[in-house]
Amino acid sequence: AFFRTQIGLCGTAVADIQKDDVVAILLGGSSTFVLRPKEDYYVIIGQSCVSGIMDGQLIDELVAEGKLDSMLKTFVIR
Repeated sequence: AFFRTQIGLCGTAVADIQKDDVVAILLGGSSTFVLRPKEDYYVIIGQSCVSGIMDGQLIDELVAEGKLDSMLKTFVIR
């Protein structure tokens, strides 16, 4: 399925991606994942491909701009 993030990036993901799903880069990984919020945790729905943030591109940009710490979020995944 094709999607657009809140900041306007386009990508592809599993067919059942939903409006409130989150696209996240899990630190140490090189691809993005779709996470679905539940009560107090997230479920991994599957991998996604987002132009401009794959293979560490976004992480490198955020580090260079000194913005990485402000973008980090902890996810409890079950």
